[in-house]
Order: sequence, then C-alpha cells, then structure tokens
Amino acid sequence: MCYELYIDVLFLVNLFYDFLLLFTVKKIMKYPVSWRCTFLGAILGAALTCLVIACPLEGIVKLVLCHVVVNVVMVKVGLKRRRVDEIGKAIAVLYVISVFYGGILELFAPYLHTEIIYFLIAILCMIFIRSMWKSFLKEKRTQSTRCTVILQEGKTQKKVTALIDTGNTLTDPVSGDPVTVIGKTLAKQMWEEKQQKEGIRYIPFCTIENKGMMPVFRVEKMRVEGKEEILIRHPLLGVCERQMSESAEYQIILNPDIIGGL
Repeated sequence: MCYELYIDVLFLVNLFYDFLLLFTVKKIMKYPVSWRCTFLGAILGAALTCLVIACPLEGIVKLVLCHVVVNVVMVKVGLKRRRVDEIGKAIAVLYVISVFYGGILELFAPYLHTEIIYFLIAILCMIFIRSMWKSFLKEKRTQSTRCTVILQEGKTQKKVTALIDTGNTLTDPVSGDPVTVIGKTLAKQMWEEKQQKEGIRYIPFCTIENKGMMPVFRVEKMRVEGKEEILIRHPLLGVCERQMSESAEYQIILNPDIIGGL
C-alpha cells in the first residue's frame, strides 16, 4: 500500500498541535515564557518532524529522533527549559497531555468530517484540560488550607474545622501572640457567659469591610491535627460577631503564625 504525503500539510498540522501542546504545558506548569517563544518551539518541532520523516532513515532511528531529539528541542526553545531534570519533567507532562488529547480526539473521531471541526475540537480539548487542571489545583489548595482543630477548656472539648488563612495577620499588640478568630456561636457553645467575661479584653482589628475592637481571651489549649499534631497551650482567641462561613465549611480562622506559618 502506498500513501501520498503532502509535506506542507504535515508541517501545518504538526505546527498546530505542537503549539497547543507546548502552550498547555506552559500554562499548567506556569513557565514564564512568552507565546512567541512557544510558537518558535512549535515551528522548530514541526520542521524537524517533517525533516525526519522525509529522510531515508531506519524506523527505529526515526522513532528516537521524533520522540527524543525533536521533543528536547521543542522544550528547550518553546519553554526555555535548560536543566536536564527540567527538560525531563516538561517532556513527561507533554506526553501525559498528548495522551489526553489523543483520547478526547479519538472519542470524537466519528464526528470529525472536516479539518476545521477537528482543529476546533483540539482547541476545546486544550480549554478543557486547562479547566480540569485549575479545578484540581483549587481543590488541592482548599484541602491544604483546611484542618481539624480541637479546643479544650477544662472538661469541655469542641472539634471543629479550621481555615488556615494567610489573610489573618491579627496579633495581640500587648503580647505579640497571633490571634485565632472564632465565631460567636462557637464561643457560646463552649463557654458560659460568665466564663466568657472572665479575662476578656479588647484589641483593635481591621478588615476590608470594617474595623473596630474585638474581644479576645485565652483558653486552656488547642490541638491542630494534621500530618503532625500541634499543641498550643493558652492560645489567644478573638470572637467575631458575624458568621465565619456562609456555607459552614469552617468555624475557626487560624493565624498561620500559630502553626509556624505557610
């Protein structure tokens, strides 16, 4: 069986997909590279692929050249990676994304009757992969900023979900201790009104929405659960008048300094 190959069509198709792949890797890995460099890498990748295919070489040689040499050149030029480990990592991500592209395009193959639709689906693939990656990172960040906290005062214990918020920089101007913010509802659940009034004082606070004076007091201890349990004795708690989370995802906002920062 004989196939007729148009080198100009091969070049344009490879240029399109090489650019999409490099651009997707660039966005996912957050490489500080201009789109011009990425486009130049795609041009070199497409040109070298055409050159390898056109040369009368053994199949195994062409395979190595296409999957090793061409990819290394694309990554070095298009993504500005220099070190061997960086190049290897970028190529690995490139192949993983290629598998996703191939699977999605294969799924829609029966419906792709024209090149325009094929290219359009490929672009939608890139958007879909980027969106999925962003969702994954968002979920990962959400999980990494949530933890379980156990508050204890005497025999009373309360196990709640806490948010580790880098925006919470509230500290006691007297002692310099970081302040953990809890909701008024939680404070009422743990301590009777008489107990709350004992040892309470006020410190100034300021947020984007408002500013004022916040009541603060110390409790016996607080345990922060995670990979390693952190025990804080006599932590300083500040009571927030409004609800901590509209969806009740967390009941405490931790100052990162209290667990060593983020």
